[in-house]
Amino acid sequence: MIPPEVLAWKDLAQKYADLNPPVTVAELLTFMTLESSGVQFAVNASDPSWGLYQLTFPIAKAYGGLSEPPARLETPGTPPSWGYDTTSQVFDPDFNMGTAAKFIAHLKKTWGTEYQDSWMIGYNEGETNLGKGRPDPEYLAAFTSRLAQLNELLDAPDNSNDAMDEDLGT
Repeated sequence: MIPPEVLAWKDLAQKYADLNPPVTVAELLTFMTLESSGVQFAVNASDPSWGLYQLTFPIAKAYGGLSEPPARLETPGTPPSWGYDTTSQVFDPDFNMGTAAKFIAHLKKTWGTEYQDSWMIGYNEGETNLGKGRPDPEYLAAFTSRLAQLNELLDAPDNSNDAMDEDLGT
């Protein structure tokens, strides 16, 4: 099931798909579904990774120019931000999605021919593991399933909010 919070980012996903071919809107929204369920201030404290696409600092620096990771606040936080400074650029939807789209375009261009059915694993597991041919079957199955759902929703003749809401059971 695709969370309605993810579909709310469809227009921004269109912007970054247009700017980063061969990335598609459905792919951008699929990664978002798996990484944050559309929660702008989501944090995985164990990585750490932040935002809609759960960017790690090395990816945010390499593909978005982020100069430093978000600061931890002195008082512990609660979900979803877990005490990270949410004013950091990494939580800005434009920055987060734009950076993710550049990285996804890189993965698809670099690995899409050799690993046509599993290039997307590089987003979650890193390019080293992708190159070793060790895809996580659960992530791959989740990605494939969500991508099919999103393609169906986005390709529907009437993909208005009403049609999407009905398809989502809301």
